[in-house]
Amino acid sequence: MPGLSIGGGRRYNDDAFSTQDNLRVTPSYTLADLALRYEWQEMELNLRVSNLFDRGYDSICYDSYGCSRGQGRAVSFTNGKTF
Repeated sequence: MPGLSIGGGRRYNDDAFSTQDNLRVTPSYTLADLALRYEWQEMELNLRVSNLFDRGYDSICYDSYGCSRGQGRAVSFTNGKTF
């Protein structure tokens, strides 16, 4: 289809020690992303989805405070005019 672009990717974060004392590990995780773009005449439409499958994960863990949850699925849509 002319004017249509599709992109995707995976983001992998390996497990990591959380503090200098190495008492807790933040587990590894893999996320999928998707991007669609459509250009028609002088218009451009963009759709982006981060964490496509809405995977739950810990973004960082602390020794005594527990873990902080990572961002869930995020969708953005933009349109604009091309020159």
